[in-house]
Amino acid sequence: MNESDAESWAVIYKDKKWLPHGAENYRGISVRGKSIYPIPDNSDIAAIDHSAQPTDLEHVQRLNGKIAAFRVNGGVTIKWLKYMEKKGMVLGVPENREELDYMVALQGEEINQGLVGQVRWWWSKR
Repeated sequence: MNESDAESWAVIYKDKKWLPHGAENYRGISVRGKSIYPIPDNSDIAAIDHSAQPTDLEHVQRLNGKIAAFRVNGGVTIKWLKYMEKKGMVLGVPENREELDYMVALQGEEINQGLVGQVRWWWSKR
């Protein structure tokens, strides 16, 4: 990410509790849209741990049932990760069932290229 792309700044403590895999492995994104609502909501900040980007199918299995960041159309979307082992497929499933049209499906090499990391926490003004 280029510094000129930043919308604003947030102070995050460089602490193992907040950033257990080192600050250099995290990026904060502003949530836009309602696909993961009501967990993080529109305008919340989600912390993506890039060290959790899978390198093999065993790692993908460990992300099963967690909120993950997926690369889509030049951007990032966050969804529940569902690993379908028998089909060799990863689905990104929205929490908000009204947004099922925005489900993500990855197979083969798309899995390693399409998964950005795991959402470890989010910050909300609510």
